[in-house]
Amino acid sequence: MKFYQLFIDGKYKSSINEHTSDLKEINNFTNILNSIKKAQLYLTKIKIEDLITWLDKVSIAWSDRESLIQKRFSSQGINFLILWFSKKHLMEITNLAFRGNRNFLDDFININENKNKLKAQPRGVVSHWIAGNVPMLGMLSLVQGILTKNANIVKVSKDNLQVVPMLLESMSKIDIKGSNGKKIEGKKIIQSIACIYYSSSDDEALKEMSLNSKVRVAWGGMEAVEKIMNLPRKFGCEDIIFGPKTSFVVIGAEKLRDKNIAIKIARKVALDASQFEQQGCNSPHTVFVEKNKFISPMKFAELLSNEMNTISKKIIRDPNTVVDTGKILMLRAQHEMKGEAFYPNGLDWTILYSDKDKGLAEPCYYRTLFVRPISDVMSVEKYCSHLTQTAGVALSDKRKKEFALRVSAKGIDRIPDVGSMSNYDVPWDGMFVMDRLIRWCKI
Repeated sequence: MKFYQLFIDGKYKSSINEHTSDLKEINNFTNILNSIKKAQLYLTKIKIEDLITWLDKVSIAWSDRESLIQKRFSSQGINFLILWFSKKHLMEITNLAFRGNRNFLDDFININENKNKLKAQPRGVVSHWIAGNVPMLGMLSLVQGILTKNANIVKVSKDNLQVVPMLLESMSKIDIKGSNGKKIEGKKIIQSIACIYYSSSDDEALKEMSLNSKVRVAWGGMEAVEKIMNLPRKFGCEDIIFGPKTSFVVIGAEKLRDKNIAIKIARKVALDASQFEQQGCNSPHTVFVEKNKFISPMKFAELLSNEMNTISKKIIRDPNTVVDTGKILMLRAQHEMKGEAFYPNGLDWTILYSDKDKGLAEPCYYRTLFVRPISDVMSVEKYCSHLTQTAGVALSDKRKKEFALRVSAKGIDRIPDVGSMSNYDVPWDGMFVMDRLIRWCKI
């Protein structure tokens, strides 16, 4: 069993260019647990609105174009985190998650005329297994672990050792004046978080982390999350899974009668498909377009290609991204023979169209979209299951409601308008995550 310490006691323990072979081994996992549990006592005494104010100040610091975080992570999704950490957003989602009253996190609150009171208590140690391909998304569960006043352990991937520790170090430097006039220190908040690494093949390390968790949060592919979920755990441990899911778009005929409207829809689809290189479970891969109107599915594919080209110049790909060149080139060649393929000189994006293709496409990622004709978008319900997460729609209000009723019954969790698929909102994956990170206590 070999653990490697990246961030502990509010300090980044490694250099910015560290690789797994350079990391220093730690021998005592219990020391890490004791450290974050001790710091959690400080966290539990901070009012929720002060925590939100502190996170808002973090987001403001990260917004500075000259900041190290902005320079280092601007192409990896930091600006989405900035919006997520904003006071307005956090006030909204905490109220939504806690029955309209986020103050349940601070004290016992009256709930009825019988003077019964409830309080949301943290569960304890929340362990987060972060996916290597999109480490920024792991910050979503971590920040909710902070807001619910838990101690947190983050296990990072060898593919992205530095992202979370660097963000935590930046957060540790932010202090605020609390609502009681006293100083709230970012370092003391962040001391309730440990960031570690160990090999995914180290079964003993996996078991140790699992057995010391009150909540296990797993991000990643099917094999990775199933491995974590099958580990031994303590009785009563809560599991939160952010596993592999796919998402798609449906465009109704009523939105294809006017070219200008169709172009606006294509622009929104392009925006949704250009976030995180489609690695998020809410990223669209298949675009179903209803037939027999002024703008045909084939024509829409062409309009979409124009918008993907424009967006690619605004949302710049991270230069460290390694695309699946062979798969993209193969798909382009296949569709040039059986349909149409739209793409630039490079691998920045690809739009693929065929009259013959049916159902959900196997994701290729890296801004690759499959446009498929369909006679009636309502028939898409047969492709929905617990493995489909988001259906972005361009439909009339009446048809959207009917469509939502059908697909949500089959497994879809989110039915936003196109252009908002990439928003990480609450609830997520059909659950209020923060509600799973606390215990409801009654007096």
